[in-house]
Amino acid sequence: MGKAALEQAFWAAEMNARQRDFENEIDVGTLARELKKAVDQNVKIVHVTPRNPAGFVQVIAENLNYIIESEYLTTSELAFLMSVMGRTEMHSNAVVDAEGRYMTISALAESTKYSVRQARALVTSLLEKGLIFEFVDAQQLKRHGRVVEERPLYLNPEIIFCGDRNRINATLCRLVMNADPLERQKILLPWKLWLEPGAEYGRLLRRKTWLKKRKETKP
Repeated sequence: MGKAALEQAFWAAEMNARQRDFENEIDVGTLARELKKAVDQNVKIVHVTPRNPAGFVQVIAENLNYIIESEYLTTSELAFLMSVMGRTEMHSNAVVDAEGRYMTISALAESTKYSVRQARALVTSLLEKGLIFEFVDAQQLKRHGRVVEERPLYLNPEIIFCGDRNRINATLCRLVMNADPLERQKILLPWKLWLEPGAEYGRLLRRKTWLKKRKETKP
């Protein structure tokens, strides 16, 4: 391509780009008039931000650091907890597979590359220590005297949470707060879970604030 032809191609591309910019420009005056009309008619204008589909889960760093420094967990327990972390469901903190189904010990073992025996032992240990919780069917216990089916597992949101830590599921909050094995075993976390009476969501509070609220609500 000769110099003249190249310059002409660049010029055409520049003109096309300017045309697109012009077409995409917002007419500020028109926008202001439309906004005024919307306000006059009590119509709410909402800016929509595209959702990012990338999954995420957050570690409550101060609490995890406290647990590590306290040597509360073995290296194996900590490694297993970290490997399970990526399987946490948004908002519920349940341990689920890619299709959103509760994971059995066997499925969890397979996905984390542990043997079933190792995974079962580690889950049992983390349940006892309060890093993992489970929902047990009371009817099962009544009928059989023990748990005979796989039960949903949930990570403790005081350590790991998938979602907004100021909007933690109320049922999960009650499950953790009623048992609170970490507090019973003198693991005094810097951030604690709190649910106001009748609230739809719980949140994490600084320990000082949590102690004050707990004192105020005691009968």
